[in-house]
Amino acid sequence: MRPANIVLSALCMAAVVVAVTIAWRGRNLRLVTDRPSDPESPSAAAQDAVRSVATVLAAGLVAGVLVVGLGGRLVMRALAATSGDAAQCRLTEADQIVGEITLDGSVGFVLFAGLLLPAGASFIYLAIRRFLPDPVCIGGLIFGLLLLATFGVDDPLSPTNVDFRILSPLPLAVALVAMTALLFGVTFAALAARLDVCMSPVGADSWSGKLGYLSLVALIFPPYLLVTLAYVAARAVLRGRVGLILDERRFQLAGRVLVLLAAIAATIVVIRTTTEIV
Repeated sequence: MRPANIVLSALCMAAVVVAVTIAWRGRNLRLVTDRPSDPESPSAAAQDAVRSVATVLAAGLVAGVLVVGLGGRLVMRALAATSGDAAQCRLTEADQIVGEITLDGSVGFVLFAGLLLPAGASFIYLAIRRFLPDPVCIGGLIFGLLLLATFGVDDPLSPTNVDFRILSPLPLAVALVAMTALLFGVTFAALAARLDVCMSPVGADSWSGKLGYLSLVALIFPPYLLVTLAYVAARAVLRGRVGLILDERRFQLAGRVLVLLAAIAATIVVIRTTTEIV
């Protein structure tokens, strides 16, 4: 193995260890910190909306780099090592060479899979987190499962992915892809929960609270900026009234039932896709 491969593999392993530690330490946190249900003014509501976006974006970007980006590269390396000589130097679905972890390929993979896609997933989490069950270890797993059954089966877990004709053993390949998605979900939810406390009005003066706002740099990507502007504007106009409605027992029950049904459907999709692959 070349020195560059050894260094990158060690970096990827360290990233996974950090992600697992974050997920474990935050496993019992609540997904959302209690806040005043009715902000005093449109500007207060808008500020809270910006905090919410910054919270999930920061969590998505950090968890994305650690788990999807660097962790995904480690998965590729592990599968290359178990696939034998016949798979070496062959081209994967992502136009990467089996058995090599190059700096250019790693940077490109982390930027796309580890930053852009998790940032987009952050907005999905922001929309449904009220209805995910506490604590983080449960809500995060369900979120990761939903991502796996939607975005995952479209590419890394797709039965048409040529990687599954190259890499072996197939059960290990499928298991590692699924574990990556679930670890991302829990790590992301744990980070989001932690930052939700740090970036709340109580903890906004802490260094971690201020650091979270750096994630708003991701809004230079136009689709994310448009979604954020619409979200902040809606929160400013409605001043928390939608939150009050969604927190009502009937809406909470309906939302949690829908999430449960979605999780069951996601499980069926993943099992069916896994069966097709293996």
